[in-house]
Amino acid sequence: MKKQEELQNVYVHETHTLFVDSGELHLITDTHSIVFNCDTLFLDLPTIVELTMQGRNEQRKLTIDQLKDTIAGVNFGESIDQLKNL
Repeated sequence: MKKQEELQNVYVHETHTLFVDSGELHLITDTHSIVFNCDTLFLDLPTIVELTMQGRNEQRKLTIDQLKDTIAGVNFGESIDQLKNL
């Protein structure tokens, strides 16, 4: 097996096609086809879901913190007056 720094990464922003054939899950993007062995993927699912939720929760916290900072700096009375004048 290659060292991690020697591996080529495939970034998947979205998939547009998912299907199973011969015990393999195929994820198709605009530029790549990624194939998983279903049995192996099934065994990895608990870890994949846990890591995905960790990443999602980190992003969610950052977004909430940014919203709090933005809201703290807004003068809502002034904003409402500006809307009335439109």
